[in-house]
Amino acid sequence: MKLVVPVVLLSTLAVARAETSFLEDNQARPPAPASQLFEAACDLDVDLRGALAQVEVRQRIVNPGPDAMAATYEFDLPRGATITGFSFRGDGATERALAIPGTFTTVDGATRSMLGADPALLVAQGPDALAQYLVRLQPIEADHEVTITTRYSMIGELRAGAIRVVIPGRASNGKADYKGITEYAKQTLGIAG
Repeated sequence: MKLVVPVVLLSTLAVARAETSFLEDNQARPPAPASQLFEAACDLDVDLRGALAQVEVRQRIVNPGPDAMAATYEFDLPRGATITGFSFRGDGATERALAIPGTFTTVDGATRSMLGADPALLVAQGPDALAQYLVRLQPIEADHEVTITTRYSMIGELRAGAIRVVIPGRASNGKADYKGITEYAKQTLGIAG
């Protein structure tokens, strides 16, 4: 006779404070905190399979005009997280970033106004930087919007029989409001807090 014991695995989602910055610039204006560009939406999908969490963050950046503006966005990921994908969607189809094996010439995304053919560039910053990663977007034309998607994977922490996944939170930046992210994630994911 076999004894079957049901095991209940609980999950928790926590939001950690992370430093982010969102700057805009163009040929006539040096980088400054965004006042024309704004993040109209930030969608977060978390796929939890065992202790592995695969996270997808989609950010819609809008330029209501009057000028074309480039953007620089700096952000952190949870400790131990690894970026697995990055894509950009403008007026055309989605353009995915390509993984480049080996060494390559780095570009200082904060000092270049144009990135060449790349519509967006994601770079890991040095250990002395204020944030782990920097995204540099080509100028967004007036009355246009773009969507950037960042994907990363991380291992959840096991605590008291539950898997704990920490998602970086952000202060309200521009018109987007991140105060309700915990409640939204709990309702959407059905996760206990």
